[in-house]
Amino acid sequence: KPFFDSDDGEEDSDDDENDDNVTKSSLLLQYVLDCLHKIFLYDTQRFLSKERAEALLGPLVDQ
Repeated sequence: KPFFDSDDGEEDSDDDENDDNVTKSSLLLQYVLDCLHKIFLYDTQRFLSKERAEALLGPLVDQ
């Protein structure tokens, strides 16, 4: 009998949870980049100042 029986379902559950986390992280990154792209694209009145850009930098790097 093998030392580790992979048919118990526990590993599959962990893999599914990990895949779900990766999917959520990818979606979050996609939405954030899309939002920033639109801000840069339509910012005709200099809404994104140096101070606002620096305020956004910390949370973006933390993600």
